[in-house]
Amino acid sequence: MNQPINPMEEAITRAIADWQARRTSERPSESLPDAKPKERQRPLRNNWQRKWLDLEVTHPDVQTLADAASAFAMHWYHARGRGQLRCIVGKPGCGKTHATMKLWLWARAVAMSRWETYPGSTLSIPGIVIAKWATIGTPEQTDNEAFAAWMDDVGAANMVFVDDIGTETDKFRTGIPAQRLCQLLDRCEFKWLWLTTNKKPRDWAQTWDKRVEDRLLGGEVLDMDAPSWRSER
Repeated sequence: MNQPINPMEEAITRAIADWQARRTSERPSESLPDAKPKERQRPLRNNWQRKWLDLEVTHPDVQTLADAASAFAMHWYHARGRGQLRCIVGKPGCGKTHATMKLWLWARAVAMSRWETYPGSTLSIPGIVIAKWATIGTPEQTDNEAFAAWMDDVGAANMVFVDDIGTETDKFRTGIPAQRLCQLLDRCEFKWLWLTTNKKPRDWAQTWDKRVEDRLLGGEVLDMDAPSWRSER
């Protein structure tokens, strides 16, 4: 069963579908040994990374990102632990969102297999949620009722991807975005949570508050120095 998508998420889902159509015409499969990775001048380390993440190693941190993604993926797939928080920090264009979308596509492709292989790890096929925080975290775009509905989806999920925390706005200085992020982190304490942000760890307390900073630092943080891939063309 797929997790139901509320109306607020439809635009995100369409954007992801458009992104996927532009990136590849090949549907994800689990036949990794027979996969033929795309040719790259500076390829990633292994077949899984080359097939599923499909990044050019324009900077050493790109390979570090791929290693973090594959470790997160394998720990989730093999049900190692009760959950994990990974926060990927980097400049726009460094590969964070690309890796997030690719990891989400892989997780959707293998969710049934994971459940069949480790049936005791979840009560049903693992639910997987993805969202752009600029929409979810901004009170002017997502009211409290819609946010509560989305949090219900998060509560029912096993794996959650949230892209670009820190891009939300708070036009009337309500403090709601920080409250929402804190709620998300609390709800996902024992889930597999993958976050991306342009905000450096030194700015987290000022951007949100000390509670959010403390929860984020309690996970695994990858602070990338890689430039935008566009500058490496």
